[in-house]
Amino acid sequence: MIYKIVAYIVKFATQILCRIDAPDLQKMPERGPLIAISNHTGQLEVAVFFGQLQPRRITGWAKMEAWDNAFLNWLFNLWGLIPVRRGEGDTSIFAQPVIRRGCS
Repeated sequence: MIYKIVAYIVKFATQILCRIDAPDLQKMPERGPLIAISNHTGQLEVAVFFGQLQPRRITGWAKMEAWDNAFLNWLFNLWGLIPVRRGEGDTSIFAQPVIRRGCS
């Protein structure tokens, strides 16, 4: 339930605060296999991507240092993000179990 509330808030906030020009984003299916790749230069792009793909559940990788921030720790754990050590070949991420949550 908390996941859905946060997803709604993020989607609503990013639609108000950002001018999103991504007409093909609506073509992404809500179910089934999908790999979406985004190259970002800041922090807001992740929230925009997450919010605009709702109700699809997504996960991704994030730098391990982000978990040092209490809010990001909570949010990234809620989203099921996988921490990655940067600056080295962190192959341990491939051994991480994929967390699949239902959309109920």
